Amino acid sequence: MLKRINTKQLFYLSLVISCFFLIIFFNNYFTRPRFVEILIGFLGELLIIPMILIVLPVTFYISLKQVFNDRFLLKKYSFWSFLILLINLLLVWGSVIFFYSNKY
Repeated sequence: MLKRINTKQLFYLSLVISCFFLIIFFNNYFTRPRFVEILIGFLGELLIIPMILIVLPVTFYISLKQVFNDRFLLKKYSFWSFLILLINLLLVWGSVIFFYSNKY
């Protein structure tokens, strides 16, 4: 059984997830050095599907449960992790839907 994650750890995890998707975004649109592009591209391709399908929704669900337990208090880490993960979830899935709706 998984041990319970506290709100501070969840907040830092949400920041790491945000940084991961930000690095992937910058790699696709702004980087030009070939070595950095290949290295980040390899790590991105290796981790992007598990991050989108497993890590992001699971951490969002955990933060949603903790936000309800904390009653949406702005001072708590759980609210800010919920907000960060909600923005990430909307941006990532919105970009996937936008990409495939324009492709076909």
